[in-house]
Amino acid sequence: MARARFAVAGSRARVRRIAGPTGVAIVCMMALLIAGPSCAEVRLAGSSWIVDAPTKIADALGFFNQGLGTDDPDRVTVFYTDSGRTSLDALRRGETTFALAAPSPVAADVLRRADLAESGDDIVVLASVGLSNQSHDIVASRRRGIAGPADLAGRRIAVVEGSSAHYTWEAFTAAHGIATGSVELEDIPPRHQAAALAAGEVDAVVSWEPYLARMVAALGDDAVRFSTRQVHTANWLLLTTRRVADERPDWVDRVLLGYLQAIAFREADPMAADRLHADVAGLDDETLAELKANVVWRVDLGWSVLANLEGQLAWSGREAGLRELPPPARYLDARGLFRVAPERVVVPRLLLEPTAAAGEAVRP
Repeated sequence: MARARFAVAGSRARVRRIAGPTGVAIVCMMALLIAGPSCAEVRLAGSSWIVDAPTKIADALGFFNQGLGTDDPDRVTVFYTDSGRTSLDALRRGETTFALAAPSPVAADVLRRADLAESGDDIVVLASVGLSNQSHDIVASRRRGIAGPADLAGRRIAVVEGSSAHYTWEAFTAAHGIATGSVELEDIPPRHQAAALAAGEVDAVVSWEPYLARMVAALGDDAVRFSTRQVHTANWLLLTTRRVADERPDWVDRVLLGYLQAIAFREADPMAADRLHADVAGLDDETLAELKANVVWRVDLGWSVLANLEGQLAWSGREAGLRELPPPARYLDARGLFRVAPERVVVPRLLLEPTAAAGEAVRP
C-alpha cells in the first residue's frame, strides 16, 4: 500500500495516511460530471457498518426498484465500501449518485466545498436512517502493555482520518486527558486494521462494528476494549448532490421510500430482517444480536442530525480556523422527506430556508 505523511493543523495528532487502491467507475463518473444526472446510472454506496442494515434489506428485497423493469435505466444499483468516508469520496468524484456516511466526513466536506454551492455540486443530507452510541470503540492488545485509557498516550493508533472514528478519538482523548500531540495516528482502511494490530504496526485501533467484534475475537483474552458511548453518538446519513436533489426528485423519493419500507420490514419481522442482514454482512446470529443492541433505525431529519452535524462542523471549523459556520440550509435538503413522509421532518422549516445558503426554498 502507498503511504503518505501529512500534518493536521491545530490540536490534532500527526496522521500518517495508508491508502489502498480504489476502483473508479469511469462510465458513471463521466455521465454524472459531463451529462448530468438525467442519463447517468443510479448508484448507491452503502457500508459494512452495522447501522447500514436498512440499505442491505432494501437492496435484497428490491425496495429501491419497485415498479421498475430489470432493464430500466433508473434502477438503483447498490455497492458497498468499507467506510462512510470512502462512500463520500465516491460521491464527490461522481462515481455514485447516493452515499451513506456518518457526520464527521460530511461536516469536513461541507466546509471544504462551500464554494460549490452555486454550481449544484455540493453535497446535501437527505435524511438520517440510523443512530448509534455504541458502534465506535477502541481495541488494543494487553500484550502491548495497555490496560487503561492513560496507557494509550504516546502510542500508535489506527484510525480512518476524517471519519466518525477520528472524531470519536478526539472526544475520547479530551475526556481522559490524553495529550494528543504524543500520539501518532495512522490512517488505515478498516479492512487492514486488524492485520496492523496483530502485526504490532499499531498499538490500538479506533473503529466501528463489525470490525471491532472481529478484532476482539481474534485477540481473545489479550483484547482490551474501551467504550466511547459517553462521548459520541453518530447518525447514519443519506447523501446526494444538490444537483441530483434539484433535477431528479423521482430518484430521491424512490430511495427514501426504499429506506422507509426497509425499516418497516425490520419492525414487522425482526427475525427475518436479522437473517437477511446477517447473510449479507457475513455475521453469525449471536454477533449480530449483540451489535444491534444499541442501534435505532429510523428515517428522519431531526434534532439529532442537526446537533451532530453542528457539533462536528464546529470541530472541523475550529481546526481550520473558521469563525463562522454554514447555516443548516447549506447542507440539509428536506424536500424529499416533505414529499414522501413530511411527519419525519422535525427540524423547523425556518432553518431549512436558504437565507445565506444557496438553493431553492423548501417546498413540501
